[in-house]
Amino acid sequence: MKRLLTEAELDAFLEDGCTYPDFPKPGVKFIDIFPLLRHTRLKELEGFQVNEPMILVPESRGFIFAHSLGIDKVVFLRKAGKLPGNVLKIPSHTEYSANPLYVQQCALEDFLRRNPDNGRPLEVYFFDDILATGATAVSVKRFIDNLEIGGRRFRLSGCGFYLAIKALDGVGFIHRHYPDLPVEIVYSH
Repeated sequence: MKRLLTEAELDAFLEDGCTYPDFPKPGVKFIDIFPLLRHTRLKELEGFQVNEPMILVPESRGFIFAHSLGIDKVVFLRKAGKLPGNVLKIPSHTEYSANPLYVQQCALEDFLRRNPDNGRPLEVYFFDDILATGATAVSVKRFIDNLEIGGRRFRLSGCGFYLAIKALDGVGFIHRHYPDLPVEIVYSH
C-alpha cells in the first residue's frame, strides 16, 4: 500500500478539523475520515491486494471502499432493517454501544456456489474504515469462523483498515483474541 501522507502530515491533517471531542457521547474522540478521503481519493488502496474470494465490508462508510477492494468480492454487512430476505445476525459491540450487524444468507450462498468446495473453509477478508477498539473485527471473526451453510464452513483469514487509532490499541485487542490473524492498516493516528 502506498501512503500519500507521512505520519506527521496525517496527524496534522486529522487534528485540524477532523477530530471532534465528546461525539457521539462524552469521552469519545470522533475522527471524521471524510476530509481525508476527499484529500487522498483512495489512492492508498492502489496495489492493496485481497487474495480471499470474499470481502466483508460493514456499512456505511465501508461502501466507499467496495469498488477499490473489488466490488465483485464484496458482501456488505448492514444494520438492522436494511437488508431484505433471510439475514444472519452478527453480534457486534463498538466503543459506543452494542450494534449488531446483518448479512444476507443468499450473498454468502452465492460465494459458496462460485467457489468450489475444496474441503477447506471459504477464505474471507474483513475491511473496515476505522480500527478503534477492534471489537467489530473480533465479533466478525468469531461469527465467520463458526458459520456453516449447507455443510460448508468459512474462515476469516485477514482484516484491513483504512485508519487505525493507535491510542485505542485495536490491533492489540484483535491479537489478544486471535494472535495469528493478519491485520493490515493503511494509516495509523
